[in-house]
Amino acid sequence: MAGPAMTEEFFKKASVEDMQSLAKEIAQRLKKDDPIAVMEGFTVFKEVFMCDLATTGLAGINSRAIVQMTREMQEAALQENGAVLIKLLKQMLSGRDEDFLKRKDISLENLLDPHEFSRLAGLELWSVVVIALMVDSRRMAQIILRLGSEERIFARLVACLHCTTLFADNPAAARPLNCLALRALCGLSRASKKFRALLRSDMQVLTSIQRMLSLEATRMSPLEPVLGEDNPANAVGTLLGVMATAESCKDSRIWMIEKLEFCELIVKVLSKAASVDVNVTARVGCTHALLVLLDDRVTRSMLQKRGGARVLSPVSGKFQLATPCPGLWSILKQLLSNPRAEWPPHISQYLQNLRALAKCAMGFQTLCSWSQCNPDLMLQFPYKDLKKCGACKSAYYCCKEHQKLHWPTHKNACNTFCELLGAEVEE
Repeated sequence: MAGPAMTEEFFKKASVEDMQSLAKEIAQRLKKDDPIAVMEGFTVFKEVFMCDLATTGLAGINSRAIVQMTREMQEAALQENGAVLIKLLKQMLSGRDEDFLKRKDISLENLLDPHEFSRLAGLELWSVVVIALMVDSRRMAQIILRLGSEERIFARLVACLHCTTLFADNPAAARPLNCLALRALCGLSRASKKFRALLRSDMQVLTSIQRMLSLEATRMSPLEPVLGEDNPANAVGTLLGVMATAESCKDSRIWMIEKLEFCELIVKVLSKAASVDVNVTARVGCTHALLVLLDDRVTRSMLQKRGGARVLSPVSGKFQLATPCPGLWSILKQLLSNPRAEWPPHISQYLQNLRALAKCAMGFQTLCSWSQCNPDLMLQFPYKDLKKCGACKSAYYCCKEHQKLHWPTHKNACNTFCELLGAEVEE
């Protein structure tokens, strides 16, 4: 599948038509029965989203083209009543890759060759990768869970977390797949209370999170040609995603404090975020999660009892630099240590801004779905909630005029979204 290299420069110059054409081409490849064509589709899809992981800015504005590509890819996957998506789910749930993940005779040379990797693992593992990268949209996550069995999807993603057993001499080499599996688990958890319950009850998820915090890459990952570079920044981003999922869902906040040891997790995440861009993202993400938990009297009391002020003291300066807020650590320290501390009024506005930044990081919820919307206009209301499409709840608009202009393009996808929520995947 000849085409341009998926680089940041490509996405800066790419037109909306380029994104639409690329998405349709990938979808057509994934839908075919020819393994080579499918492989080529997977490869380009992977390159697109590895670029996404590497270039997405805090506010999502710099990656507008990639966000547009993501939307186009999702809509393409839903065409013909979700033919591509249903095929991916069937492949993902077919079960063959479990045998691959348990094999002890896989050589480094085999894993370094994407085509050999695909031959050994089958298409199931590739399907896991694609599904993992398509669940940033909550609506898409709902459709995926509706089309497949929640228990089987969860089991397949947890099986991916076991892949570190393949690399006993260098367990950090499997971190890219761990990141993708956890990303999928988080995205799907935001869409289902049942799925969150499965996540909270599985020790393998906790083990993978702890492993991600403790390991550093010692050499090139055997999975790098397939899944991308084993970059600690990806691990930090994944951990922030786990935290954001838990704090955004009230039924998972206590789990995050007790099982994930939330305060200790923050210290480790901030300590691992070395580069400037990752450091800023980590500071905002951790500060946001902490304030959300402090805003809840039950979880605030739990943090106080666990000595939150003492545990977080070594990284106190990181919170102060998250975004401008004079005396932030002093306020946090009071809330973490004094049961009678009052919630300062100006912190409420600060938390509201951080929530908006968290939405911006997801891109989907803060960029108008009409592809011709001027990006400069988006910068004028980064804290304003966009309006959803009333039918499918999957498209976002800055104004009614842009919604009307987008309707001829969005109509088919909108109908498919609504129809698939009542569909089933045949066994």
